Amino acid sequence: FRKKTNKRYNLIYLIKTIFKILFDQKISIKNIFHYITSQYIYADILMRKINITFKNLNINKLLINYEGIPFQHGIIKSINNLNKNPKTICYLHCASWPLQTDLIYREKLIDTLLVSGEDQKKNLISYLNWPKEKVSVIPSLRFNKKKESEFGGYLFVPFEIFYIKELLFRFEKFLDNLSVAALGKISIRIHPLNKNSSKHIKLTEELNKLLAKHENKFNKKKNQDSIMLGYATGVCVQALEEGTTIYHFPYNDIIDVFSERIWNNIKVEKIDNLVFKYSLKNKNKMFFVNYENEKFNKYINPLLQ
Repeated sequence: FRKKTNKRYNLIYLIKTIFKILFDQKISIKNIFHYITSQYIYADILMRKINITFKNLNINKLLINYEGIPFQHGIIKSINNLNKNPKTICYLHCASWPLQTDLIYREKLIDTLLVSGEDQKKNLISYLNWPKEKVSVIPSLRFNKKKESEFGGYLFVPFEIFYIKELLFRFEKFLDNLSVAALGKISIRIHPLNKNSSKHIKLTEELNKLLAKHENKFNKKKNQDSIMLGYATGVCVQALEEGTTIYHFPYNDIIDVFSERIWNNIKVEKIDNLVFKYSLKNKNKMFFVNYENEKFNKYINPLLQ
């Protein structure tokens, strides 16, 4: 399912949607703000499309990537409404992020949630109310283990950019406080979807200026340290699993920073205001990646029999 055009805004559709939500929610202001978000509108569209497209199909098993996103819950509910108790298998395909409130257990129609990490399983059960019997650990299906680091020696530009001046100020202060040749060479890495974003290009230019200004702080050795600006995504944990040390410049030190109380295999060191250093205590606990081939056939097919 995809949009028919690349046009971003449609005022007529917005007005129609607002009136529909007003009618459906009986003019409840609280509910209007809840359901007017693009995530819920997309989920509603998708549910209606599924109800039409799959109404004559007999579906007894559903396999879906899962991150607790509204449209994913919409798919699960729609398929269950059309079929009698299909077996629902969900797979969390990415590594952990600091605060996972989006994964709070609320979709009882899920039979099995597959994750790639013992720590991930523990946190889902201990903090997010998942029944123990519903969570299983398998190696990552999305990623294979690399012989060389894939994430070392990079400065990761955030997917969503906020507070540019503040980020640049904190990053330059960090560079000022480094000793000469303290880090290996660093190159900037932008998410592929943002390669043509003017905001990301501008931030990259400013960061390159700071790297050039403080070039004496970097040596010529291959770097096992990386720098992450903004949100700590699953890439942060993947890098840690490879042996990379992460310097994190979060937007918010409460919701964007890993906590040792929740993730007990991450060592967290605060080195400045809104600057944190991460390293890993034990490998393959946060995110389990191996060299296996045919993992789908080994771990998923038996669940579909």
